Amino acid sequence: MSISVPLRHELKYFISPMEYQVLSRVLDKTLQRDPNGDENNEYHIRSLYFDTFFNDALIDKLDGVKNRDKYRIRIYNYSDRFIRMECKTKVGSMISKRSTAIPRLLAEQLIAGDPTGLERTRSGLLRMYTGK
Repeated sequence: MSISVPLRHELKYFISPMEYQVLSRVLDKTLQRDPNGDENNEYHIRSLYFDTFFNDALIDKLDGVKNRDKYRIRIYNYSDRFIRMECKTKVGSMISKRSTAIPRLLAEQLIAGDPTGLERTRSGLLRMYTGK
């Protein structure tokens, strides 16, 4: 958590199907569509979260630890053409997210539990992942 990034509130709400329909219509007229969407203006996200052998990230969350990091690899629309390594940092009630694109070979290396070479990368996020 040593890299300075903007913090924001991340609030989540449960809404009814009717509220969803109304909100969707309003936002559809107000916001631009995400260019990464498919023909239905949707995209599908798959995430793989990382933790220690002892599940430290999970335990921190369950224990209510206020300041913590969560690392994940994400792909979009079931494709390996665009893979991101991301870190979500929670500081009290505030959230920040950092991400960097990574090649498939590096994703496979990290999934296999091998962080070799990350300490030499220019990406601060990837260096943080190794604890360096």
